[in-house]
Amino acid sequence: MVQTTRSVCGPMLGVAFFDDAGYDRNWAKSCIAFSDSVFQYLKRTEGIERVILTSDFDIFFEGRVIVRDAQGQLEVVRFDPKKAADAFLQTIAKLREIGKRVVVVAPPPRATFNVARCAERVIEGLPVIQSAPGCSISAPKYKRKHADLEDFLARVETQADAAFVDLPAILCDREKCRTIMDGIALYRDAGHLSYEGSRYIFTHFPAASVIR
Repeated sequence: MVQTTRSVCGPMLGVAFFDDAGYDRNWAKSCIAFSDSVFQYLKRTEGIERVILTSDFDIFFEGRVIVRDAQGQLEVVRFDPKKAADAFLQTIAKLREIGKRVVVVAPPPRATFNVARCAERVIEGLPVIQSAPGCSISAPKYKRKHADLEDFLARVETQADAAFVDLPAILCDREKCRTIMDGIALYRDAGHLSYEGSRYIFTHFPAASVIR
């Protein structure tokens, strides 16, 4: 397994997050170049059969992005879930063209608190002051706050020529999204799975086994 990731640089060819607080035009240009280099690596490496794509994704439609146009020029635009899904679907199509099977992993539900610290206290039997029981994430609040992300993921799931792992569907019911299972803290912060949590989910839930 080869991991190629860069923080805040999502898996979309020709697209990069952009703002005025550090992620400027030069950064966006380097992000796009990084994604291009990963694609070229995949293109010349026949031994890699499957490509797993994941990201927070909502960074692409919560603000501005820089997009490379047909002439290779960079322009600043605003994405919505549909435009972001179209760009992501084009990336998946290009990976399929070079013979790769693609798996898309939807990001785990994001909390508004440090889930790992909360879970550590629960597991150790210490008192916790938290609105949701057991360090869980309120599913209704999460869905309301991330409605655009759900729209984006629904478009990708129905239109992409790829397998799809829906982590929110695995972790959430109507009321809550679980962050602790069998005494294991699934998260390492507010939005990333821990090593142990990843291992638990991808070995205990058939829906996640499509990666294998």
